[in-house]
Amino acid sequence: MTSTAVCRSQQTATVTVMGPSGAGVRTMIESASDIDRLPSVAGSPGRRPPFQVGRLDIGEQLVVRLLALSPDGLHRSLWPALTADALGVAVVVDGRQIGAGFGSLDHVERAGLPYGVIVNRFDDHLDHTLAEIRSAMDLPDRVVLVDGDGRDRVQAQMALLTVLDGLFAWS
Repeated sequence: MTSTAVCRSQQTATVTVMGPSGAGVRTMIESASDIDRLPSVAGSPGRRPPFQVGRLDIGEQLVVRLLALSPDGLHRSLWPALTADALGVAVVVDGRQIGAGFGSLDHVERAGLPYGVIVNRFDDHLDHTLAEIRSAMDLPDRVVLVDGDGRDRVQAQMALLTVLDGLFAWS
């Protein structure tokens, strides 16, 4: 089979990744992505661009486009356009500051989008079990909740793939 034929048979899915500042959204995208970090194309010097992209290849059949949104709210007006074709949203929360993730969860729930939650486990430690976190965040059973260290490539990929699996099941 030629590479052109492979490209034509690939399916793509977009997952928007968001979370509060400091939760590790951009780090997770950089760790998990199968492409090198792209140069900043928007924003002024010393300021991060409003979003970041990544790509996760799953065999030859599926390409997952990862779109990380800035948590500062500056581009929330673009939210409908940026999530229109997305399979859903992966909300990343800092395992040390779970409460900081409520704003992101509220935004996703108000938009009516399918989502999963990734608890970013820094230094291989969580103060609470995933069951306690699910209860504190009042997450429905159909919402995937997973943890992993976003700085580790394998853990970041596994967390995103687990959420992706849940998003496929949601639809």
